[in-house]
Amino acid sequence: MKWIGQHIWSLISRFRDDVYLEDVSTGTIASGGNLGLDENNKIVKATLSSGGISHDGSTANGVLTFKDADEATVEGNLTFDGNNLSIPSGNIELGHATDTTIARSDSGTVTIESKEVMTKDKKIHIQQTSFNRDIATDEYFIPFNTTAESANITNVNVPMVMPVAGKLLKIHMRVNQNHNTSSNTCTFKLYDVDNGEIWNSGNSDVLGTKVIDGTGKEDVMVADFTDLTTSGASGTNAFQANDTIGVTITNSQDLASTNYVFTFVFELDFNSY
Repeated sequence: MKWIGQHIWSLISRFRDDVYLEDVSTGTIASGGNLGLDENNKIVKATLSSGGISHDGSTANGVLTFKDADEATVEGNLTFDGNNLSIPSGNIELGHATDTTIARSDSGTVTIESKEVMTKDKKIHIQQTSFNRDIATDEYFIPFNTTAESANITNVNVPMVMPVAGKLLKIHMRVNQNHNTSSNTCTFKLYDVDNGEIWNSGNSDVLGTKVIDGTGKEDVMVADFTDLTTSGASGTNAFQANDTIGVTITNSQDLASTNYVFTFVFELDFNSY
């Protein structure tokens, strides 16, 4: 009897603070439940941080749904098809709300704290150039290679062959003469000659047009080719691999001889290079 009593006491002592289940069938935890088994088959309570989310156990139609601390369903359920994990809401938070947030802002575009992150195959390219001339109201190609502007894309100093597909993002221009005289506007046009075509004026096409207001000489003027919905704008800012491109400038008013300094910002896609 003493031996039996010792084992009864041992069994009672074991369940006094902890509960063990030696052989448990699998099942579904009720919604809102947070009990589980550790590696010793002991029942334990999951610890949730305040304000966090927890899986409610449902996987209907392959969708994992989560609930927050107030038992409210979290918007933007995770889906897993066996190969890919999808986050429809597009946000991943690292730490707390004041810490790093990664988001998908557009197709192929990721942002960290609202700052766009380029994929490794897309590069920002800066092209700088300048020239001096009284261009009146004539259309002139901005030289990419020297300081000699030209009215024709066939001029050897004017165009540039793009090794990959890309986009003209913005043109930054500074001048030493006021460009807002008589409400002057500056029209920029992006031209291309396609690969496979003879490099001549007849084969050059306007891809996109951007019109901006002239400013005083103390200000830098910016032609934003990422927005071609503004007045006078049209076309596209995108070009293809091996296109020969050129950019022209035209003033709407006849201004004085001017020093022009340009910085072109391109996005080049080296994905298939």
